[in-house]
Amino acid sequence: MLSLLRHAVIVHEKHRANLKLPPQVTNSVTTPNWVRLPDATPESIVAARGLKKIFTGDLEAPVVTVPYFAAPEKLLLRAQIARITADTVLNVKGYLTVSEDDGSIAEAEEFVFPDQSTLLKPEGWMHCTE
Repeated sequence: MLSLLRHAVIVHEKHRANLKLPPQVTNSVTTPNWVRLPDATPESIVAARGLKKIFTGDLEAPVVTVPYFAAPEKLLLRAQIARITADTVLNVKGYLTVSEDDGSIAEAEEFVFPDQSTLLKPEGWMHCTE
């Protein structure tokens, strides 16, 4: 039953394999150096959605919470960054175009930056991941 539930949750999650994001880095209280965070997995993103956790600052610390999170704090941090990034990356509407041939995204050639009154309205913006 658990594997069936896990499969249903992963299928529900939108998978953005073609989304090119820069690697996420952080430093922790235990090391003064910058550390590259691991890639977020669909399972960790789905699990992070249901958690409320105050980070300790130790990237290797276990995440003690209900529901159970089976990875260290660095993976929870990366999953939360992925969730926030997916919901907050905005562009001016009309700046990007999607090719009908292969679905690639490029800057619009004839784009004219809108005036300030247009940008003050939510309709003047769009999520880049749409």
